[in-house]
Amino acid sequence: MVLAYEYQLMGLLIGLYVLDSSLLLYANEGLLICTRRKRWRTVFGNGQLMIFGRSLYIANLLTPHFPTFRLSWVFGAEQTESAPTQWSTRTDEYRSIAPPCIATASALFVLLPLGFFSPLGTPLVLAAIVLNYASIVTTLILLYRRRAVLNLSAKRCATLAFECLACPPFAVNLIRRITLAERIVEPLPDAGSRLLDAPSWGSMKQHCAERIVGALDAEPEDSSRLQSLNAHLNRFR
Repeated sequence: MVLAYEYQLMGLLIGLYVLDSSLLLYANEGLLICTRRKRWRTVFGNGQLMIFGRSLYIANLLTPHFPTFRLSWVFGAEQTESAPTQWSTRTDEYRSIAPPCIATASALFVLLPLGFFSPLGTPLVLAAIVLNYASIVTTLILLYRRRAVLNLSAKRCATLAFECLACPPFAVNLIRRITLAERIVEPLPDAGSRLLDAPSWGSMKQHCAERIVGALDAEPEDSSRLQSLNAHLNRFR
């Protein structure tokens, strides 16, 4: 049985949004997420589900407006000089962009299905289309005005504009797309110790220690490497 086009369209929109919210993380990678209360939390991939040597993580589909940064660290490496930390101070700049992103999500995943599958019908579908593109355009204008602060080139803004207008689910995830693409030099443990509260930092230390122990087990014959890893492990005990 062939599904009606309404079901196909909603399935496509949801599928694209979930795909855009999915990440593959290496063993030495994690995400730092700034919540609405300016509190930071850290998440790692699902170690039980590995794809091409990386673990899968699907971001919270209800919080696409939370700035999310990908950071990594090198097992056994010591920080020799101070890494830039200003990336974590830019989260306030995304506050004004969040409302139109949420409006886009409401248009696609609330108004549009109500128009498709309720007696409200065509008027609500038209309202969803208007709200969708109006909010996308508003988001892009706000983003362009803040491009210097957010370290975005005009070319990058143009690329994002094309992606969002051509594929509206990408506009819902715009803040997460921008922050995840930012290259962070600061090692994950250093950023965690600086930004996380005590319980979250304790959880991160445990995770880092487990990753180092796994590396130790994988390299039992490399004495120099073992010495470096053991020294690094002491940081997280």
